[in-house]
Amino acid sequence: MIKTKKCAILHLQIELNKTCGVSRSILRIIKNSHNYEHHVISLGGDALDRFDLFNLKIIKANRNSLYGTLKIFFTTLKYIKQNHIQIVHSHHRYFDLLASLLKTITSIRTVTTVHSKVYKKKLFSYKSEKLIVVSNTIKLHLIQYFNINPSKIYLINNFVDKNEISITQKKEEIFSELGLSPDTPLIGYFGRLDIKEKGVDILLEALQMIIVEMPSVFLILAGNGIDEQLLKKIALNKKLPARFLGNISNIWNYLNACDIVVLPSRVEPFNLVMIEAGLISKTVIGARVDGIAETIKDRLTGILFIKENAIDLKNKIIELLKDKNLMDSLRQNLHEEVMCEFTSEIIIPRIENFYNQLLL
Repeated sequence: MIKTKKCAILHLQIELNKTCGVSRSILRIIKNSHNYEHHVISLGGDALDRFDLFNLKIIKANRNSLYGTLKIFFTTLKYIKQNHIQIVHSHHRYFDLLASLLKTITSIRTVTTVHSKVYKKKLFSYKSEKLIVVSNTIKLHLIQYFNINPSKIYLINNFVDKNEISITQKKEEIFSELGLSPDTPLIGYFGRLDIKEKGVDILLEALQMIIVEMPSVFLILAGNGIDEQLLKKIALNKKLPARFLGNISNIWNYLNACDIVVLPSRVEPFNLVMIEAGLISKTVIGARVDGIAETIKDRLTGILFIKENAIDLKNKIIELLKDKNLMDSLRQNLHEEVMCEFTSEIIIPRIENFYNQLLL
């Protein structure tokens, strides 16, 4: 029997980082979409080792310079030709434009997944043939701000992979590592340490008020970002019971140790951590904004607080910590929702069907 060669898809992303939701989403597509041959080009990052078993090429170049962009363009063009790439799947606006230029001199088909809200550069944005959005919030943004034809846009949510769960340390071991007593209420934040979009400052402000009523509460923050040093300084100056963990290789151990996972975002197209938390039955509190409010059903699968309102966040956290029955109900309901709507078994067929239609 002659073995048919699989269609080759090239994913383009600026950086592949451990706490980056986009990077985790790309990896999940590659690991679970077995009907296609996947390739990745990136400019760097701290999670490159996670892609070692796949077709990965790193281009060392400065995308903000003309020379760097030319190097990226011609290196990618050569890679497309050598590996007979048929679909270029971009995951960043920079590569969306690059792919549209490559299409003028190759036979590739192009698609871009829009993972976040961006502004300006309207003339150079979203030139791919098709666009995938991770939430209705992003779809509306593309239509209203960039005047994209709705027929060009396809909604495919991010997803989780049950096979990724790797809990190698018991909750008691994590608590011991953190120097906490076993009965300490533990709150967790997992993601980019950013104020403008992720609202981590709101969480710290809420924590300052929480410990007045519940002094034993402790907060862990996993990830890094542009505001890391500023947020550490705020926590230190206010003597907050918080530990910044940096970029951890295995978030599942720490996610599993938490009583509540908080999503304090000011802007959030689709928070991957909320469904990862749901996958292992953790209680989630999130800002009533964008993709969080689309996904979390208030007081059914989680708790929503008023965007940018630290007092409301404080009240909701304390309410939950005092009501174990409510916490149990929310986490169980979220787990069921994730298993029914956001697993690789459900989303991967939709992605592969999208690729099939793109090739027609």
